[in-house]
Amino acid sequence: MSRGGYEPSRGVPETTPWRACPAPGDSGPRSLNLNTARPDAQRSMPLRIYNTLTRRKEDFVPLHGNRVSMFVCGITPQDSAHVGHAKTYVAFDVVARYLRHKGYAVFYLQNVTDMEDRIIDKMEKTRLDWREIVNQYWKEFQEGMKALRCESVNLYARATDYIPEIVAQIQGLLAKGFAYVAKEGSVYYDTTKYTDWGKLSGQKIEKLLPGARVTPDPNKRNPADFALWKAQK
Repeated sequence: MSRGGYEPSRGVPETTPWRACPAPGDSGPRSLNLNTARPDAQRSMPLRIYNTLTRRKEDFVPLHGNRVSMFVCGITPQDSAHVGHAKTYVAFDVVARYLRHKGYAVFYLQNVTDMEDRIIDKMEKTRLDWREIVNQYWKEFQEGMKALRCESVNLYARATDYIPEIVAQIQGLLAKGFAYVAKEGSVYYDTTKYTDWGKLSGQKIEKLLPGARVTPDPNKRNPADFALWKAQK
């Protein structure tokens, strides 16, 4: 597999394609060109955003001059995208376009989780190779984003293309005591070792209810711990 994009799949049944919707009173789809920067746009009106860390609105000031890095959690291509995906990626597409319109140099990255438990479950149900499943739903997702005019992403980073980097990061966390290897071989992040855990979400580990969102995992030391690497099934 290369880092350029997925190849079309032949093994997963086709689903209803996404379609570009024309604007009211228009004969075809149209879009606003917000990728063209205006030299005076940053000076005309300061951009204010809500800072989750401080819980208040603040002037937007990039960390490194005019450069802005955006990371948005991408899809796990194991099923068809839905309106929730569309809402998320349309919203961040608008953000990226607007920042570029304001004159910022934006690098917009989305990850693609192309190996995960749900993909393995799909393999067992369909008897198809994981690549066929991923390729089909990735192709479908890309067609949907094109229909919605979401074209701001600079790079889709697929997990399977960065295994050496992932392993190196996990080894670093293990060496520093921030992660541990469970009995069945999976590696988990130990949330109790990070004193600022929950600072962004405003949650405290001791107040979380085990099993409220997901089934409790007996391999974890603490309910809030999360998997960094899953053992082979």
